[in-house]
Amino acid sequence: MKPLAQNPYQNIIDFIDAAIDSDELMHWLTYMERLPDNLRHDHLAQIKTQMLENCEPARVIDIVQSINKQEILFAINAVIKDVYESRMRTKKYLKNHDNANFNILISLMTGA
Repeated sequence: MKPLAQNPYQNIIDFIDAAIDSDELMHWLTYMERLPDNLRHDHLAQIKTQMLENCEPARVIDIVQSINKQEILFAINAVIKDVYESRMRTKKYLKNHDNANFNILISLMTGA
């Protein structure tokens, strides 16, 4: 029997759940929205260096790097807000609610 295929967006779903579980991460993402582009880019470059030194998974580094684009940062924060306010886990939220913000996030992240 073949194992079930993993959702191609599972890394993003996991990141959203991690943010919801961490007030610190949610505040950091909100703070990143207020930074000018140059400061956000510098800060994220430092974070990437630390993550590489700590051998963090590449999929997590990719998500963190993607928020260099302000549109993606705004979209991920909108999804986090939607899911947080629903008091559900991301997968359950996506099955039961309007996915407009998640669809925007995915389209931005995939370059569609």
